[in-house]
Amino acid sequence: ARTNAKHADAHALPRRDAFVRQLHAEIRRARRSGAPLALGLIRIEGLDGTIERYGTEAADAALRCYAREILSNFRAYDIVAQYDRDRFVVMFPDTAKAGARRALEKAYKRAAETHISHAGQSIPLPSFVGALVTYSPGENAAAFLERAERALAEGRARGERGVIAP
Repeated sequence: ARTNAKHADAHALPRRDAFVRQLHAEIRRARRSGAPLALGLIRIEGLDGTIERYGTEAADAALRCYAREILSNFRAYDIVAQYDRDRFVVMFPDTAKAGARRALEKAYKRAAETHISHAGQSIPLPSFVGALVTYSPGENAAAFLERAERALAEGRARGERGVIAP
């Protein structure tokens, strides 16, 4: 089950290890049912710039905002977790690439329109780059995650922004 992040900070989201356990379960389910499974890996861009300009507390506020307001608006059965400090991951069970892409693009648009209040200042929320991949039959969880990481790294290296769906 997905943690409701509406009233929690980023640390209340499941962490990477809990997410990986869920991913194994969803892969088994997808193999049995043949249902599609999509995975989005999101990296917050410009977090270092936020730290330099406004301080660490502002960057932490930005991460909490992502957890509470940007990434808490997916369907109840989509699974969101904090992957590491500046990356989040979203699993979309029973979802083909087009539907997952629409969901991530809505989150991207919401992030672009969001400001956080910190120390009496209105600070634009840093944007993100998100890579979207779909499960390939026979693939294990590690390979699936590695493919998402590679797509994200390659897209960032090309200077892409928004949602990358190779």
